[in-house]
Amino acid sequence: VARRGKVIAAIEVKARDSAAGALSSVTQRQQQRITRAAEQFLACHPQLARCDWRFDVMWVTAERSRIRSWRRILPQHLTDAWRV
Repeated sequence: VARRGKVIAAIEVKARDSAAGALSSVTQRQQQRITRAAEQFLACHPQLARCDWRFDVMWVTAERSRIRSWRRILPQHLTDAWRV
């Protein structure tokens, strides 16, 4: 969970070989689970009730280099990935 101003984001983070793999791994069932967790979080923090909520997905992919099998980590962020 992250907050910037009056916007709160529930962020699911994945590590996959590809962006498509990361996004497809956030199924509708998982979205429902994350949404319920956000609702419970809000119930425990009623002072945040006036904030706007969004659901994001972040993922990291590792890109192999030809030198010494070094990997470069590539983080990516999809804001407002789904709505309730």
